[in-house]
Amino acid sequence: MVKYSPRVVRFSLDLDVEQKNFLRLYAAKNELSASIVLRAMIYILETDIEFSNRILDLIFLAPEVEVEDLDGDDEIEDIDAE
Repeated sequence: MVKYSPRVVRFSLDLDVEQKNFLRLYAAKNELSASIVLRAMIYILETDIEFSNRILDLIFLAPEVEVEDLDGDDEIEDIDAE
């Protein structure tokens, strides 16, 4: 009997050093790969409406500086500099 194997594709994610280290250490402490941790997080995002709404709130309702940080922008405008 042939076991079904879903097609797996590579996805690239840009993380800052602190996030990368957190994910790596979290996975290592639990004897898991970082990929498994991320897949579990995506599964929760797909299946848990409250979690999904919390993520959307964080993205769309967080203070502007925090949202810019999430977007990976290294430059944050200094309003007082103008």
